[in-house]
Amino acid sequence: LIEYGMAPTRSFLAGYVLALLVAFATSAACGQGLQFDLSGDVTLDEVDAVVKGHLQRAAVLTQNKRWDEVIDTLRQVTDSRGDRVIAVAPGYYVRLRDYCHRRLAALPPEALKIYREQVDQQAEQWYAEAIAERDEPKLRRIVDQFYCSSRGDDALRLLGEAALERGDLGAARGYWEQLIETPPAIFSGEDFAAVRADKTLTAAEGKLLDKYYLRREPSGNYVLHAVRGIDPEIPTVSAILRTRGLVGTRLAYPQADLPPADVCARLILVNLLEGSRDWAERGIRELAEVYPSATGRLGGREVNYVEALTALLEESKAWPVESRGKDWPTFAGNMERNRTQTTLPDVGRVKWRVPWTAVAAGEYDYPARRPAEDRRTLLSYHPVVADGRVFVTDGGEVRAYELETGLPAWGGDPVIYNPGRVNLESAFSHRSTIGAPRYTLTVHNRRLLVRMGSPTTSIAVDGLSRGPSSFIACLDLAAEGRLQWTATPPSDDRWAFEGTPVADDDFIYVALRKGGVRPQAHVACYDAETGAPVWRRMICSAETPAQGDVEEITHNLLTLNGDALYYNSNLGAVAALAKQDGEIRWITTYPRTSDDDLNRRAVHFFRDLTPCVYDRGTLYVAPSDSRHILALDAASGLLRWETTLADDVVHLIGVEGDHLIASGERMWWIQARDGRIAHVWPDESPKGYGRGALVGDMVLRPTRTTIEVFGAADGVRRREIELSTRDASGGHLIVVDDALLIAGGEELIVFDRHGGMRKPLPEKTDASASKKKGPAIFNPRVDQ
Repeated sequence: LIEYGMAPTRSFLAGYVLALLVAFATSAACGQGLQFDLSGDVTLDEVDAVVKGHLQRAAVLTQNKRWDEVIDTLRQVTDSRGDRVIAVAPGYYVRLRDYCHRRLAALPPEALKIYREQVDQQAEQWYAEAIAERDEPKLRRIVDQFYCSSRGDDALRLLGEAALERGDLGAARGYWEQLIETPPAIFSGEDFAAVRADKTLTAAEGKLLDKYYLRREPSGNYVLHAVRGIDPEIPTVSAILRTRGLVGTRLAYPQADLPPADVCARLILVNLLEGSRDWAERGIRELAEVYPSATGRLGGREVNYVEALTALLEESKAWPVESRGKDWPTFAGNMERNRTQTTLPDVGRVKWRVPWTAVAAGEYDYPARRPAEDRRTLLSYHPVVADGRVFVTDGGEVRAYELETGLPAWGGDPVIYNPGRVNLESAFSHRSTIGAPRYTLTVHNRRLLVRMGSPTTSIAVDGLSRGPSSFIACLDLAAEGRLQWTATPPSDDRWAFEGTPVADDDFIYVALRKGGVRPQAHVACYDAETGAPVWRRMICSAETPAQGDVEEITHNLLTLNGDALYYNSNLGAVAALAKQDGEIRWITTYPRTSDDDLNRRAVHFFRDLTPCVYDRGTLYVAPSDSRHILALDAASGLLRWETTLADDVVHLIGVEGDHLIASGERMWWIQARDGRIAHVWPDESPKGYGRGALVGDMVLRPTRTTIEVFGAADGVRRREIELSTRDASGGHLIVVDDALLIAGGEELIVFDRHGGMRKPLPEKTDASASKKKGPAIFNPRVDQ
């Protein structure tokens, strides 16, 4: 205070002494070890006891076959609080409205007929209007409110085709997969025995169930097995179980009119457009085996599906790859967090370098050693590149440099934004916190979005700490970085922005945290033009290692693909939301850390910056509060696999071919399909240092003294790029066009391009470049 010209009062000194005593007690507690054995209790915005009572009543009415009352109860529940979530299976939640759709889909044909008599007239009117006006919102309204109506499957088909036309391949896949019913993946032994004992079950149906369900010991559960990618018997198995009130966990339309071959052909087309030629080729082989003569409309004309898709597969080998090398607009290179560059530049001498303030870890960092990083000089900075300029922030100001020269982007000063607010955490090196500051930015549509202010997101609840002070700044790059607007969290001083937003042309989306003993994770939307709030949605609440005793720093980022937002909360839950209104599509919880993790060094606590990675319909998640790495179905949130083997992973680099590339002290190649570990490098040293990059079919791995270059498919080390001989050291790698940047602990380094020469690498098409428009198959005048 004296340094800032302010005299301390007697009351302040008394309070300061009290604060020191509290800090001493807290430090002593932390010396014995913070609470890293986290409770698995994760609080969601679940339905209340009244709603659960209504649902239990509906279940009793179902047993008594009182269909009118069942339908009336489910419709009333949906209309009351359809946006809250409810558990469908352990650790898996959907909004109440979708849960009721599942219950309706499980009704027998005579009950569905009654339901459709009630809703079909309205659904038919909306469908006709949607066709006449090409109105997607009305199609979505049918799916949202009258999913099981007679027009529900038609609406799903057209929504998928509309999504395909605008290049939203993930949404197209999500809609079309709902047209294929899947039976439950697991039964208890008791439930399976009850189905088999049903007197209405024919011998042929019983034989089919025995073929697809296998008993597992010692649990005695029956699990679905021996299912091929395209299996004509699976719809029959689903129908056998659905007529007995049993449906799969994934929401699917009951007995869609669209033939299975039509749906399979569309899903194969999505794989092709995503660049997944190997997956598409397998799908075509299965389609040729099961439905060799199937025909239908594709690309606006009547075709044999196998022949048309085979020709398209061959043609796709010559498709040009969309250029994506000039910019690096956000963390991990794109908003799917899965950027792959096309070419690797030759690395010459250091062309220019600029220093920045070194950031040290707080005293409550646990354990002392951080993987792929130095706790005394953290790798906290993540610059972005746009329009030939490099932008970087330290939370207090934003600077801009010319990529080619390193000179200030505009005028004589690289600082383009400085709000003049004191960042006390930077001044005192965050010594009383858990977590590490991270500084990210996002550029979209000539707007630069950046989280500014204090990196603290949860304050201690002792009443002595001031609330976090953070805000989002939007800078207009068309006007040399002029401030366009700022957005602040809700007025309560316990609120803070987590990290930098993702954005589309109209809105920005950002994670928020409300601090406390059990911090809350929220997602919010703001208008991109004005910064005005649009919507906010709570995701979850759970305890953290701080337990409200010390301050926490987090920097959680969203992932954006098409019309969906994905959020790794690091509070026990992963969520998907609709970006239009923030409605939760699903929430999946996972096992949180336990005492065993402490014995294994608990390095997963240092996953400070691991947003979900989206790739071709799969979401890869590495939570900081769990040893697990998860693969989830992006459309449904259902678990595909999990692994705890890659125990030092703190970075998810992206997906190349059939591998998820992850790193920490070592580099990991994880099979994208099943989670098996394919390759690991190295056994001991050299240890990784910073976040690597995917370039063509190569993986770049930084160490302190080199950049190692590996084959992404085989994990074989191809060569090394020496850094020590270039007067440089490792850090986070950014590859743009034919430039290489290293964001180290104390400086940003940009390398010369060696006279402009560069080494081309094999091109590829992946989800990062999936702006390719699909064929025009959404033609309501032809297809209705």
